[in-house]
Amino acid sequence: MDENKKIVLNIENIDTKEITEQEQLLQEDAYRDLRALLKEDVKNRPDKEDIIEQRTHNTIFINGKRGSGKTQFLLSIEKHLKKYYKGAKKENFYKKLYFFRPIDPTLLHKNESFLTIVIAKVLNNLEMHGKLTNLTTKQKKKFYKNLNNVAEAIDGVFNNKDKTALEVIAQDQTSLKLEQYTHAFFKNVAGILKKKKLILLIDDVDMAFEKGFEVLEVIRKYLSTPYVTPIVTGNIELYETIVNDNFSKKINDKNLEKEMLERISIDYLIKIFPTNKRIKLKSLYTLKQEKYEIYFKGYKKNLTIEDLLKKICNKNIFGQEMSCNSESERGLQYKKFQKNLLENQLRRLVQFFHAKKNEKLFGLESISQMKMIEKDFFLDLLTEVESFETLIKDGESLLINENYKQAKLFFLKALRKAIKDEQKEKVYNYLGNIAKALNEYKDAIKAYKKSIEYNFDYSNDDVYTNLGYSYLADKENRKAIEAYSQAVDINPNNDIAYYFLGRSHFNLKEYDKAIKAYTTSSELNPQDEYVYKELASIYTYRQEYQKAIEYYEKALEINSQDASIHTKIANIYKIKKDYIEAENYYKQAIELDSENPSKYYDLGEFYYVNLEKYDEAKKAYEQAYILSSNDLSILRKIGNSYYMMQEYDNAINVYNQILEIDPKYPIINHNLGHTYNVLENYTLAIKYFLREIEISPAYENTYIALKNIYLKQLELNPENQELKEKIEELEKKIKEMSKDVTE
Repeated sequence: MDENKKIVLNIENIDTKEITEQEQLLQEDAYRDLRALLKEDVKNRPDKEDIIEQRTHNTIFINGKRGSGKTQFLLSIEKHLKKYYKGAKKENFYKKLYFFRPIDPTLLHKNESFLTIVIAKVLNNLEMHGKLTNLTTKQKKKFYKNLNNVAEAIDGVFNNKDKTALEVIAQDQTSLKLEQYTHAFFKNVAGILKKKKLILLIDDVDMAFEKGFEVLEVIRKYLSTPYVTPIVTGNIELYETIVNDNFSKKINDKNLEKEMLERISIDYLIKIFPTNKRIKLKSLYTLKQEKYEIYFKGYKKNLTIEDLLKKICNKNIFGQEMSCNSESERGLQYKKFQKNLLENQLRRLVQFFHAKKNEKLFGLESISQMKMIEKDFFLDLLTEVESFETLIKDGESLLINENYKQAKLFFLKALRKAIKDEQKEKVYNYLGNIAKALNEYKDAIKAYKKSIEYNFDYSNDDVYTNLGYSYLADKENRKAIEAYSQAVDINPNNDIAYYFLGRSHFNLKEYDKAIKAYTTSSELNPQDEYVYKELASIYTYRQEYQKAIEYYEKALEINSQDASIHTKIANIYKIKKDYIEAENYYKQAIELDSENPSKYYDLGEFYYVNLEKYDEAKKAYEQAYILSSNDLSILRKIGNSYYMMQEYDNAINVYNQILEIDPKYPIINHNLGHTYNVLENYTLAIKYFLREIEISPAYENTYIALKNIYLKQLELNPENQELKEKIEELEKKIKEMSKDVTE
């Protein structure tokens, strides 16, 4: 046989270095293509100041499925080039490249910009290797100016969310500047390093689902400078999913065909990852398809993969015993299993065969054992091999453990295997449950409707209940009512459906219908405290306070420890001006929930507003303030209590304490002005009123209070023209503000 088509892998060499060398043997074509692309990039690099004249998409894309060794390949590039060109007489373009450590977008925090991480990586590298210390003062000034330009432009582009139309235009201009600034920055860095190309290694963008599209946009817009060559790894199919999902959310044209949307996504990716710059990593399966003979060394003699696994054909693993070479379902399952096995990363395969070489059939004697091996060795063995029943069972197990995303993958696999309508009905119901659990209500609605579609005589009220809940959460109350009505038609004893039917009617302000539904729910399930609370809230809204109290008391019979119910009853008694009962219930709420600052605050408000017991109010506010981790709005209430108790020095101290923490806290300067006004210290009163106007120019009361002080001063000095002008100006302002309120 052709020795160039023969690969021998030693399962005894399980240390990282030996495995890496074996992996590199499999990717000779990939390394060759990479060398050619990098050489071409160096040779053809333009050198101009304006990015528009030389914008180029020169990203090299390393394409491979999960576990194909993409990360190891990425980490080995620099070492491979160094070894390949060592002592070479031909032009050593490798020395014109500068490699930065790999960047992993999956580690990005929610509010981090990928471009910021890239710039930070470059800066950290320069500082760590002392590349900036030898620069002249002029060179340093230039570098930090470029860095500052990039930083300010990044802030303008990425950190402004709520924008007006003019701000959008301004941001677009900033984005263009950012492109030019990053180009100038990388050109500057290349000059400092005395290299023609900066190589940015970016790993597994496709696994960073939340940030994936943002990373692609950064590569497209800001890493298109000829001084940078990004080398990006991933699975092109996952990239297509990320891009397609992003475009489908942004393009609201429902008539846009799915194929058209996919075409747009593919064209977008071709722009970022040009097809001539894509390198596909080969798996053992690919090499086998290319007629390579693959041998495993470490047994009595070298064995092929067929030799290693042929006994599986004689085991009843995939079904009845038949030839694994047949086109039967079992034969096809075996072929898929073999394909899955050989597409795993080489290091995982070698470690697996090494660990299991003395076990019968390597432990691959049943589907359940294969699942354990998948977990232990991170192998992918059973894709498209499992049956509908096993996939459903695994999905159900994950669903019970609230592992929703993994469960969804199993149910989607099961859907591809579903043939009968009842199978599809079952899967879509599960998919609806998962989407509902993840608060993805539109997806839940689609799934539940599909489930119903596959069973026209649907007699399962649960699916209609869940459909109704999804409509309700998506604020489609009328459709929710239709679904819940269907649920109670199927099962008149469905108290949950009646409960949410009441909620739907309540949202539409159909209170009589809501009361009817809630009442039926309470009759079916008298121990449901929540339905009584809902009825009480309706009667409170309708000002039927005695009925509201009765239903809250029923809820307390079921759950006497619910502090929130005591607070609601207290609020009703407060409205009824039965202050003795109100105080009693506020205090009971505190006893039940003594660590909750809001309970003390409610009591403080009751004392302050309704009973005018300011000392008692202050004590309640003080406890709320301690428990709230120093909420300044509560501290202001303490200051107000001191003011109402005429303890003005204490009030001033509290207000100043707030301003020390937040000098622009609203109304505090106004309160200080009032306090000094009462103390007849008009100079300080005026000072604080004017300061409040600077902070809160729309607060009318400050203008009125300031005008009244000026009027007092005018009484003492009737001829003071300056005071008259100030008063006139304030009256004009107050009139304008009153007019605005009226309009």
